[in-house]
Amino acid sequence: MTCTHEGFHSGEGRYDHTTGTLRYVMVCDDCRTEIAQIQVQEYRPSFVPREGDDEPGEPGTNGAGPGAERDAA
Repeated sequence: MTCTHEGFHSGEGRYDHTTGTLRYVMVCDDCRTEIAQIQVQEYRPSFVPREGDDEPGEPGTNGAGPGAERDAA
C-alpha cells in the first residue's frame, strides 16, 4: 500500500557532510518521506578546544576533565 502523505507531518534538520549543508525539510510522519524542503544553509561545524578541554571527562561527569571534583569544592 502506498502512503498518501495525508496524515501528520514534522520538520527535520538534515546535515550532509559531503556538501556542508544543513537542510530543513518537512517529512511525512507515517513513511518519513520528504514532502517539502523549507530552507538550505551552508554549515561546516568546527571544534576548537579551549585550554584544558583536550581530555574528555569520565562517564557521568558531563565532560568534566580530571580534577573536576577538586575544582567544584
